[in-house]
Amino acid sequence: MSFGCPVSPLQFAVICQLVSRLEAHQITYQITGGLAGNIHGSEWPLQDIDIDVAAVDMPRVAELFAPYVTEPLGSYVDEEFDLQLLQLSVGGVRIDISQAEEGYGMTSSGRQPITTDLRRRAKTNLWGLELYVQPLEDIIRYKSLIGRSADLKELQSLAREQAIDLRALALA
Repeated sequence: MSFGCPVSPLQFAVICQLVSRLEAHQITYQITGGLAGNIHGSEWPLQDIDIDVAAVDMPRVAELFAPYVTEPLGSYVDEEFDLQLLQLSVGGVRIDISQAEEGYGMTSSGRQPITTDLRRRAKTNLWGLELYVQPLEDIIRYKSLIGRSADLKELQSLAREQAIDLRALALA
């Protein structure tokens, strides 16, 4: 994995703080979204930090980060997603922590399950920080589900560079 996008010192400090606290409390997590794409080599700008956490750990996460909560843990529905979400702001950096299980993508054919398996997460090193990231194949799968074609083009190119078989994802 390469790290293709510059992250501000503040964003990196927040990532370090989040990972440190999650791991200190033995919370199963994975980095997803734009930061995960960046870790896999994409160069899109980092808008926020997205993290998936197991449902069993969500109440503890809400408690651990209570001083930073901007939107409490609850149902979040928009044009792309239907999921359980906790929103934070740390030093002005937005963080979305979503429940890994029972998330749905909103598609033209309706609400479709997003399959997130935290057992598939991959440990990687980001500038000396060990953390868990969502596999590129899984990112491609959910970006395809929600129809983010601009993201998909770059991610599929990265997958080819990393010799990931897109046919196995039924996305070729």
